[in-house]
Amino acid sequence: RTSPAFPGPWNWESTMKGKILRIGRVARSGGASPNGDSVSAPSPDGLPPREISFRWSHPTVQALAKEPLEHLRKSFRQYVTFYDEVTPQNLFLKDVCRDNRSDHHIWRIVEKRLIELNVAVDLKPKVVEGRTVKIEFRHAAYDGAWRIFVPVSFDIRGDDRIRDKARLWVGRLDSLRDGVDDDIRLHFIVGKPADPMLRDAYDDAVKIMRGAPFEHELFEEHEVDEVVRRIERVVNSRAPSMT
Repeated sequence: RTSPAFPGPWNWESTMKGKILRIGRVARSGGASPNGDSVSAPSPDGLPPREISFRWSHPTVQALAKEPLEHLRKSFRQYVTFYDEVTPQNLFLKDVCRDNRSDHHIWRIVEKRLIELNVAVDLKPKVVEGRTVKIEFRHAAYDGAWRIFVPVSFDIRGDDRIRDKARLWVGRLDSLRDGVDDDIRLHFIVGKPADPMLRDAYDDAVKIMRGAPFEHELFEEHEVDEVVRRIERVVNSRAPSMT
């Protein structure tokens, strides 16, 4: 039952027999092996190194850090929470399921910049109804077409969750498209994950979002000034509102 867990060209049984004989020799020599290592030293032959999360605690590296708490936080995210997966069994674990930033956090970046640039806007919620689906958007204005600004955070733990959120958005919009009478123009503002190891998944999500139905454009959060200019143009040129 043990051998399948350690695949490889060597034989598990014979390898472990060799380890047992070695332990016996060390015990008879008073606790020191011929090459000076300890009986408790891990054996790379018996247990080959695995790229898994429990290895983060093995004290193989020592260094100095100017900001120990910040370094600890980044290390914990890289070696521990990176391996978290949300399953039906651990949905009750709040820390596992919590996104780093919500859609609301992304919109707050836009709001903050609007205030800094003294841009007065009056964006309102807009419900768009299709034949079988309706979605309420929170930030919209009318200038002859409905301009809808949609914050989408991809600051989420897990590659698959990032891609799945993008697919969910595109799927909902595709369902909404059937039967919509309004002229809809979507402006996505997307937030990237804080973890650089998730950058590939984020890039995939952006590509997925660019395939969304309806006329649309996509801004990344560092393009917030362009988003503000777009909002300002929409608000200044908008026609009498429609419902």
